[in-house]
Amino acid sequence: MKDFSASIPSDRLEAAQQALFESDRTKADQLLAEIQESTLGTIQLAAEAALLRGEIADQEFRWSDAARHFGDAARLDPSYAQPFEARVFAGRDGAGRDGAVGWNPTLRMAA
Repeated sequence: MKDFSASIPSDRLEAAQQALFESDRTKADQLLAEIQESTLGTIQLAAEAALLRGEIADQEFRWSDAARHFGDAARLDPSYAQPFEARVFAGRDGAGRDGAVGWNPTLRMAA
């Protein structure tokens, strides 16, 4: 997955880090809350894109890719970790429970 640091206003992140360095936890918390709120949409968008890529891969019978994309979606937004889909994709590429999704703890737990 991509690094989202470019979408975080670096001046606010630096200010929050400086506030922590100066032991001003209240200011740091306020700045970090603003950063968290402003980036939430980016994370949700990435999760939805991963979910749709999984659906495309499923339709094209690319089971391993579908499992990877659904895993990315579940990691970004745990509400996408649907147990039924996890079990289906774990078996479709022939690798079983410890194969295709074994690397992804979110899907592995759901399966």
